[in-house]
Amino acid sequence: MPKMGGLGSLEVTFMTLPNRRPCITHSAEMGGRKFHFSVGYNPETAEIAEIFGNTGKSGSEAQSLIMDIARDWSKAMQDGAPPEYFATRVTRNDDGDPVSSAGLMADVLLMEANEIL
Repeated sequence: MPKMGGLGSLEVTFMTLPNRRPCITHSAEMGGRKFHFSVGYNPETAEIAEIFGNTGKSGSEAQSLIMDIARDWSKAMQDGAPPEYFATRVTRNDDGDPVSSAGLMADVLLMEANEIL
């Protein structure tokens, strides 16, 4: 059964995933900072259903930001957005490399999506 969250008069329905589900963790570095991204799968469909991000600096703004973005992207994927979508929505340099940790996370999702195709 879906869980309901509320913010004032706004009601949001969330997909309920099983408590135990497969995930793959990737490590990456950008600007001297290490990141860890865990991509979770819905065991019933084998589709990517969520992503978690960690900078290793608990309580930092970067940590909070990557966690907030990951939460929103996870909700979007559970609502049907394909993982590839996020790679087209981040800022990139002229070489096509991401310029932010969100872009790095998008590339991890893209890499995982290409692995399961």
